[in-house]
Amino acid sequence: MDDADALVAIGVAHSAEHHRAEAQVADGDPGAAQRSVFHDSLLARRRRRYARSQINGQPVRSNRTAYSDRLSILASTPPSPARRADAERNRERILTAARALLTSSSGDVSMAEVARRAGVGMATLYRNFPGRRELLEGLYTGEVDDLCRAADQAAGRPDEALRTWLLRFSVFHRNKHPIAAELLRHTDRGDPFFGGSRDRVIAAGRPLLIAAQDARLVRADLTIDQVLDLVLAAATVPGDASYVDPILDAALDGIRCSPD
Repeated sequence: MDDADALVAIGVAHSAEHHRAEAQVADGDPGAAQRSVFHDSLLARRRRRYARSQINGQPVRSNRTAYSDRLSILASTPPSPARRADAERNRERILTAARALLTSSSGDVSMAEVARRAGVGMATLYRNFPGRRELLEGLYTGEVDDLCRAADQAAGRPDEALRTWLLRFSVFHRNKHPIAAELLRHTDRGDPFFGGSRDRVIAAGRPLLIAAQDARLVRADLTIDQVLDLVLAAATVPGDASYVDPILDAALDGIRCSPD
């Protein structure tokens, strides 16, 4: 039905109501005349509304339709830069608080404790991380991101750039260990999430190793997988940094090429 048909339908409905009121007046209904005047006024308003729609070139819309349209506009409007920045700050505060609690606490850390430490409400926490596993994955992914970024930013002589990154990898292993241990309570080592993270680390470190090998500064018979496993073996030796770091240094000295 187009707008013209809609106006005809309004007129027909009004005419029927007007004649019904007249019949009721004839039958002695005292309120019928008042109802007829009300419908005359209603029809006049509808006609004026239709006329305005023709002038503006817009279809006639109900208040409910207009309200729904406003909601749709609000829902589809992207957040302002200030709101996005605020949301990102909240997310970082949550991750920082969760990382500090997991690395310093020997027991379970509740979501409520994370929210209190971050200074955010529970609604904000769950809006960013719907569950404990999502929070742990966010922490783990953040550590992997930092490590991959460090590989991209490594500079200097190829063998020194590789060594600096491998030492950063050993720190990554220490930092992620409590996070990974907690995450394994919600999944297992066969989860694709872990495999994807390892693939990213290998891809980040491989160019550093190749550059050092091409410069004949690191043994050419080693793959990045083998070098990372060597670092992990040294980093997992029981003891504090003063005990473990010399072992790690000796292991990294062992991958250098022998002087000719």
